[in-house]
Amino acid sequence: MKRLAFCALLLAAIAVPAQAEDPFTVSGTITAMNPASTRLGGVTEIVSPCGGSVDPEIPDGATQGLDGFWFALPDGGLPGQTATLTSNGIDVDVWWYDAGCSGIFAAATPGSRDMVTPLTANEKGRVPDAAQYGIVDVVAGFNTAFTISIS
Repeated sequence: MKRLAFCALLLAAIAVPAQAEDPFTVSGTITAMNPASTRLGGVTEIVSPCGGSVDPEIPDGATQGLDGFWFALPDGGLPGQTATLTSNGIDVDVWWYDAGCSGIFAAATPGSRDMVTPLTANEKGRVPDAAQYGIVDVVAGFNTAFTISIS
């Protein structure tokens, strides 16, 4: 009888799927589009790299949500994890930056920091190994709500 109870308990433990960790999620709203951000970076990147400020006269985060939205990844980043970006915008991109705030260019599209899939509001791709920061840029659309989920 003990053996039967042990086998039933073992089978029950195997049948219960492991609980996945909650995904890393960032949501926000971006006010204005900046079509030049695909090549030059937007105002948010230029004024506030990695959430700080290149100009001491401009407070940290002063441009957050203007034409882009910065976010920091957890310590150690999320290398190789799947990132899914959804929005109500026409064209929204994710650009990745390393710990020194240098852009990480996508190998598949030289010269581009965009995750993938131009001219769409929804994108999916992998977080680069060295990524410590990301920015969601709006290329086309106004008052664009977005969510990026990484798991």
